[in-house]
Amino acid sequence: MLVTVILTQNSSLAIFLFFLHFSTVPAQTSDECEGTWGRWLSSSPCTEKCGNCGTQSLVRSCINETIGCPCIGNTATTATCNPTPCAFPQPSCCNSFTVYNMSKDAGVSPTLILIVGSRWSIGMVASFFNASLVYVTIKNRSIHNPCNIFLAFNALYCFVYELGHNASMFIVLTGINFIELQQCFYLQSVSLFGILIVPWLALAIGVDRLVSIIFPIWANKQNVFTYSSIVVSICSSYGLVMLWIYCRAIRRVPDLPTICGTSDLAQSEAMIISSTISAVICVLTIVIYLIVWFILRIKTFDKVQASSPSSNRIFKSLMMLVGMEVFGWLLNIVTRYLVVPNIQLTPMQGYILSTCLTCFTNFAMLSNAPILYTFSRDYRRAFQAHFTMLGKVEESMVLKSVRSMPPEISKNNNSFTNVQSRLAKRLFRNRGSA
Repeated sequence: MLVTVILTQNSSLAIFLFFLHFSTVPAQTSDECEGTWGRWLSSSPCTEKCGNCGTQSLVRSCINETIGCPCIGNTATTATCNPTPCAFPQPSCCNSFTVYNMSKDAGVSPTLILIVGSRWSIGMVASFFNASLVYVTIKNRSIHNPCNIFLAFNALYCFVYELGHNASMFIVLTGINFIELQQCFYLQSVSLFGILIVPWLALAIGVDRLVSIIFPIWANKQNVFTYSSIVVSICSSYGLVMLWIYCRAIRRVPDLPTICGTSDLAQSEAMIISSTISAVICVLTIVIYLIVWFILRIKTFDKVQASSPSSNRIFKSLMMLVGMEVFGWLLNIVTRYLVVPNIQLTPMQGYILSTCLTCFTNFAMLSNAPILYTFSRDYRRAFQAHFTMLGKVEESMVLKSVRSMPPEISKNNNSFTNVQSRLAKRLFRNRGSA
C-alpha cells in the first residue's frame, strides 16, 4: 500500500514537471517562422512628371500570415520612380542610379576608366588642335577678318569644353567614381558655358559668310572689332541665361550621384530647352551653308563656265563643315532624343552609348583645324609659319610623290634627282599659294 502511494505521488510529480517544462518554453519566434509579403504597390504618384527622377510611396501587405508566423519588415517605404519624360529619353539620373549601384563601391574600375578614357583621349587631341587654331589666329594679322575671328572664338570655346573631360577622368582614375551633381556643376560650369555657345558661333560664321556675299560693300565697311564684339556678346549672353536654367534644374536634385560629365548636368527643363535650341541652330546653320554654296555656285557660272580651283576649294570647305556639323551635332541630338527612347538598353549600355555620342561631338570639334589647314591657303601658311614641322612634312610628302613619277627627262637636262627636287619645291610653293 505504501509503495502504491509513493508511485502515485511520483507520477503526479512527473506529470506536473512535464507540463511545467512546456509552459516555460517560449513560442516560436518570427526568426523561425516568417510570413510572406506581397509585392510593393505605389500608394502615391511620382513627385516628378517630366524630365527627371522623383520619389513615390510604396506599400505592401502580408499575404501568408499565421499565428506565431508574422511578416517581418515595413509595410511602407519610399523609392525612386522613373517617369516618362515627355517624349524624351529616360532621365540620365535614373540610369545613373543603376550605374551608381554597380560601381559606387568598386574603387578603381577598369570599365569606367575605359569608357571615360575614350572620351577623354579624343577630347585632349581636340583641345590641342583648337588651342593651336586660336594661337595662329592671334599671331597672324592676315586672318583677322570677322569670319576668322568667329572661327577663333569657336575654337576657344571648344577648347574650354574639352578641358572639362579632365574632371570625370580624374574621378574615375582615383576610384571616387561618383560625386554629387551640385559639386559637378561647380567643376563643369565653365566647360558647360563653352559647349552651349559653340552652336551659336557656328551659326554666326554661316551668317557672316552669307552677309559678306550678298552685301560685300557693307561688310567691308564694318569695324572688325565692334562687329565681332557684338556678335560674340550675343552668343555669350545665351550661354549665361542657359547656365542659370541649368542651375535651377540642378538645385532640385543636388545630391544626385554622377561621374561628372558635362552632359550629366542636363536635368529636367534644362535638358529639353538646350537640346531643342541646339537642334534648331544646327538645322539653320546647315541651311545657311547650303545657301552660301548655292550663291557661290551661281556667281562662278556667271563669270566662268568652268569651275575655278578657288571656287572648288570653297565648295569643299563648306561641304566639309556642313558634314561635320551633321555628324557631330545632329547625329548626337537625333540619336539621344529620338532613337534611344525607342530601344531597350541596360543602364550600362545606355551610358556607353551616351559616351560614344559625346565622342562624335569631340571628333567634330577636332576636325576644325585640319579642315581649315587643308582647304584654306591663309590658314595653311599661318600654321606652317608657327609650326615649321608641318611645312617640312608636307614638302617631303610632295617630294616623295614626285620621285614616284617615271623619269621622262631629256639627257641634255640636269640630273633627274635635281629636276625632281626643283619640281617638288615648285609644286609645294604652288600648293601654298592655292
